[in-house]
Amino acid sequence: MGDWKGAKHLKKLYLNLTEEQAKRFARNLKDMNISFAALFPGLDGFAKSINQQIRHYDQLGREKSGHG
Repeated sequence: MGDWKGAKHLKKLYLNLTEEQAKRFARNLKDMNISFAALFPGLDGFAKSINQQIRHYDQLGREKSGHG
């Protein structure tokens, strides 16, 4: 298993999504607890993950979600 990181084992997936489809895709990933931090380990992924959470909670606050 020495070459498990080799280029011949790499598969790239390209998605041609509309803006609405991209938003739905991102929501589905979030629902599965898949964040930027999980997809992109390191400081950059962590920072993007925090930004994603801030936007989510900001949107909930604007919609007054959870307040009946």
